[in-house]
Amino acid sequence: MIAQVYVDVGVPHLDRPFDYLVPEEWHERARAGTRVKVRFSGRSLPGFIVGLADESDVDTLVPLSAIVSDEVVMPASSVALIRAVADHCAGAFMDVARLAIPPRAARAEAATMGEVESSPRESQPCPIDLYPAGTALRTALRSGASPRVTWTVAGVCGPAGDWADGLAGLIGDTLASGRSAILVVPDARDVQTARAAVTRVVEPAHVVTLSADKGPQARYRAFLAGARGHARVVIGTRATVYAPVHDLGLIAVWEEADSSLAEPHFPYPSLRDVVAIRASQTRAAVVFASYSRSTEIQNWVDKAWLHEVAMPSGQASYGAPLVRIASQVDRSLDRDPAAHTSRLPHDAFTVIQKGVASGPVLVWVPWVGHRRNFLCPRCGEVARCSCGGGFEERSSGAVCCQVCARPAAGWRCSCGSTRWWAVTTGSARTADELATSFRTIPVLRSDSTHPVDGVGAEPCIVISTPGCEPHAEGGYAAAVILDASGFLSRPDIRVGEEAVRRWMSVMPLVRSGRDGGTVLIVGPPQDRAVQAVVRQDPAGFARRELQDRQEAGFPPSTRMATFTGDEAALTNAATQLTGYGYVELIGPVQEIDSDDFRLIARVPANRGEDFARHLGEMAAKRSQGKKSGTYTWRLDPVW
Repeated sequence: MIAQVYVDVGVPHLDRPFDYLVPEEWHERARAGTRVKVRFSGRSLPGFIVGLADESDVDTLVPLSAIVSDEVVMPASSVALIRAVADHCAGAFMDVARLAIPPRAARAEAATMGEVESSPRESQPCPIDLYPAGTALRTALRSGASPRVTWTVAGVCGPAGDWADGLAGLIGDTLASGRSAILVVPDARDVQTARAAVTRVVEPAHVVTLSADKGPQARYRAFLAGARGHARVVIGTRATVYAPVHDLGLIAVWEEADSSLAEPHFPYPSLRDVVAIRASQTRAAVVFASYSRSTEIQNWVDKAWLHEVAMPSGQASYGAPLVRIASQVDRSLDRDPAAHTSRLPHDAFTVIQKGVASGPVLVWVPWVGHRRNFLCPRCGEVARCSCGGGFEERSSGAVCCQVCARPAAGWRCSCGSTRWWAVTTGSARTADELATSFRTIPVLRSDSTHPVDGVGAEPCIVISTPGCEPHAEGGYAAAVILDASGFLSRPDIRVGEEAVRRWMSVMPLVRSGRDGGTVLIVGPPQDRAVQAVVRQDPAGFARRELQDRQEAGFPPSTRMATFTGDEAALTNAATQLTGYGYVELIGPVQEIDSDDFRLIARVPANRGEDFARHLGEMAAKRSQGKKSGTYTWRLDPVW
């Protein structure tokens, strides 16, 4: 018996399975998808059996060193998915396998998992029934069909804005057709929210959660529950998209544009692309759900690969809070001349004061901490330490250098001024300021250093950073979004898209306008992102962003790769890329304040697969030929 094994050799030019002889005593144990140890170039390396054969083209074969486990963790469907993802991203099979298959935990394999009997449940009402196309989507899933949709969740504090219950209903419909489902969410808090909702419509014994915070053993046990067919619903974070469940019928993703779902390890596969590849291989249904919409999802909508489920434009704002911009009319500016530049203009204090009279108020700030990045108010020069580092306030009143920690006392600008003002003000400083202004009202912080799960209905002020907004019982009476200008001024092509996503996620936390709910944005009224939130029109914003990307030649209308390294190595890479005839090059140019050079390669989206194949060939030749000079590269960087 011959085992075809992918070996974790770590070099691109050996990205293929190798034949190994299976000793006769292991014939019963050797199965495709199991972990093994093999000898390769004098070393003992891990690998996976991906196939078995009776003959080999190689005359003399090395036997397997060990079968590490009898557990099938990489079935044929996973092999096909991993291979396709690796090819799409110009990576190696084992690069993706490390992302898809969690490390082994022997105790988890030894644990038994009893079979759970289940019977189809009657369809129960769920939030997606409130949408025009929602009932048709549910009917299709229960009948065994595989629709592909993007669900733009209404930003309302009520059933129509409950993403977790809506996706839970779709998962229940999928299970009623005899199939399994995968739900991918950004973080552990969303995992808990989703599980609570799903277990209300699905038997809890059929549901497992897969995330790193569970610990290696619990994570691996949940993975095995899906691989063995004991779990019919797997809920988890980024790597859950690879979970080997049986009879996959639905892949649902909540907030696909969240940065937590971006893969930080080579070959950096996009979650959206992995979903599309797996859906095409398994004919599973796809649901992308979010309060906003990314340009990539809008691109698929335009190409009819995805269909829209959303409230009509007039109905989308029904039940939503009243959204307005601070001091946007002339009489407000006359009353409050500093409203254009102040972090907390008069309008913001008014909204907070009115809101705390009837319940909690959310104050959203983009950054955690106190103050950073100081400027001279007289000439605008950046305040820097003598070592060249910028200043930051690490605790109230304690301003020091970010690099050498030297106190800022005695700093003097070149213009002679000794005063400064902060460009960036974080959650801690904002909490101190509001606690001083509202002495009788409790002020809470909810950020990465002080997370808060939820608050009651009693009056309080909650200072929160993006992604840490706690839910309030009955919804917030009001919300104030601070520093919109600063958030939008970041040098990032996705800054507007990210702003709309973050601000739209605040809307369902606030009571409806009929109940007095108000959201105030302290930012530039003319900005496209601000206007999209005021109009409750994330889809329209995504369409305009996509048009701009297409005109500028940016993804998703193109595929790009970035190269960073030695000038000679990049010049050689540019020569190879030019030879393909369809690649547009920018550079190489030297990086600012660095000895490294950067090269950008761009191709039309319809040549993306050819481009990935050629990049893989370049990496393999470079690895095999041991070329001089070094560079790193990335296909489809997060712009």
